[in-house]
Amino acid sequence: MPLGVTEVRGVKKVRYEIYPFNVFAYAYDAEGRELYAASAYVTVSPEQYEYVVELKARKLHSKQVSADQVPAPNQYQEILDQQAREIVIVAYAVPAGVSCYMKVPAGSKIPIETFEKMYWTDDPTLQTWTEENWEASGFVDYEIDLDKEARVPPDTGDAGYLWPSNVDYVIATVGESPPPLYIVRVLKYAKNINHNTIAAGPSSWAPCSGGTFLDEIKRPCTATITWSKYTGYRVRVESFSVSFKAIIGNGTVKVEFPGIEVRFKIEEYYITFQVSMVDWSKAPPDANYLRIYACDNERMQVRAQYEP
Repeated sequence: MPLGVTEVRGVKKVRYEIYPFNVFAYAYDAEGRELYAASAYVTVSPEQYEYVVELKARKLHSKQVSADQVPAPNQYQEILDQQAREIVIVAYAVPAGVSCYMKVPAGSKIPIETFEKMYWTDDPTLQTWTEENWEASGFVDYEIDLDKEARVPPDTGDAGYLWPSNVDYVIATVGESPPPLYIVRVLKYAKNINHNTIAAGPSSWAPCSGGTFLDEIKRPCTATITWSKYTGYRVRVESFSVSFKAIIGNGTVKVEFPGIEVRFKIEEYYITFQVSMVDWSKAPPDANYLRIYACDNERMQVRAQYEP
């Protein structure tokens, strides 16, 4: 149920639905039978805080469906333990003589993009509905519960990376009925639970052959290099399918999330990432520099190599 509802009347009637995880706004042009909608994901505590949320409405593009193809509201399914191996938080490829240290501390947040789709009707018989496509609608935090540290010793060189593990999703339906509309929203979002973790392992990430130059260490110096903070995005293509009870009859409706790109926001000020030149005796005799390169302009995906 909404925490609160606000209506503003102007040229069009505008209604806001406020949930603990989402704010919806929509306006309906009854004469043209056109619906405009906007939404944003926020953490809402109206008893304690005041929020200013900017919403930009969009005109929806629609297709007609019958009521037996519409999921009923107040349903909920979980998709558990997704290994988001495509989401490279930190990646490294270093030669012998060089060590790495990485840490993603507990409390770090990796916001994951959320999506929604709508079914709506102004038909009093509820026989004809309009189905909308999936739309990105904001981000919800995936908060890391345990420190994750990874160390690469300088003995032999190595390549690897860190990724989010145990990513759980929810697909849920909610219902609204502002006259003259009936609306069913389908929400897809990450569930922030108590076993969000980071995994480390041998790299399916392939180091680049070139890259953007970051820094260098000249022989015979030893040093540790870190990088400035920044925020970036990783993208994972996700496909899910769930079945819900239909809004009429005894049948079910298959709701598909069909191969959509989902963004993970990597806020790297949480992350410690260091590369250290430790032992020049393991470098080739003609090597005078250890040079470090960023792959694909990602400053947390690096390749180190010896050069003359």
